[in-house]
Amino acid sequence: MGKKTEFYVRCIKQAWNGSFDLANAWGPLLGAAILGGALWLVDKKLGMPDTIPGTIVFTLMCLGLAWLIIFLGRVVYFAGSLFVAKEEELRQASERLTPKLKCTFGDDVPGCVRTNTKVKFQMIGPDAQGNLVVQQVNLRGTYYRLAVETSGIGIVSNCTAYLTSIKRNSKAWVDGENLPLTFAPAEEADSTQKNLRAGITTYLDFLFISDENQPILTTKNFQGPTSLNWGDMFATAADYLFHIVISSPDSVAVAHEIKLAWTGNRGTSRLLNIGTGSK
Repeated sequence: MGKKTEFYVRCIKQAWNGSFDLANAWGPLLGAAILGGALWLVDKKLGMPDTIPGTIVFTLMCLGLAWLIIFLGRVVYFAGSLFVAKEEELRQASERLTPKLKCTFGDDVPGCVRTNTKVKFQMIGPDAQGNLVVQQVNLRGTYYRLAVETSGIGIVSNCTAYLTSIKRNSKAWVDGENLPLTFAPAEEADSTQKNLRAGITTYLDFLFISDENQPILTTKNFQGPTSLNWGDMFATAADYLFHIVISSPDSVAVAHEIKLAWTGNRGTSRLLNIGTGSK
């Protein structure tokens, strides 16, 4: 069944339901008025029947005409109602599928590059005797962040961001791990689930490069799965493509890619904005 046929069948079904009750209630008045008007158009006068069979026929004619007019009127009414409802449904679907988040990055975008920043975190590493211990790490370096804004009005709630993959020289390097990233400031309780407000730029940390030329992914508390070799992740000079996804219950997910052209030295390396779009 085609969509048009299905639409008209729905209209007829809804118009049919209840039409007989309305015709029974309004039949004598509405039917008689319609019958009288039709006779008047052909220069005939409507007279009340004076026999029982004539009365029955007259009553049935009134009921039939009343039902026909009521039924056709309800078909038109429900066709309009269903059309308006369908238009609203399509509008809402279009709104749901429209991204409400937009990301930008670049050296010329305020807030995306934060130099001379101190970070402190704990990591597990070997001591002088080779035993694994918790160590306090203090570094100074440069933060790199996406600028995230809403593209509409109001609040886009519960935004989360993940680094879903890293490619090295176009080949999969880090895959199968969704690494949670933090919205600045990272120490706040809502850094991994943020409400974004219209007119306010929020920054998403994704990379820190220390003054000692050590790139570090800025996951929550700089921690991540032990399946990854964090110390040697950027040991090779290469092009690293970061794939970041930001999602919210209020918006379709938005993906953004940044390429790190890593030379082994922060001063000669570059971070390039590749692009954005819906995931």
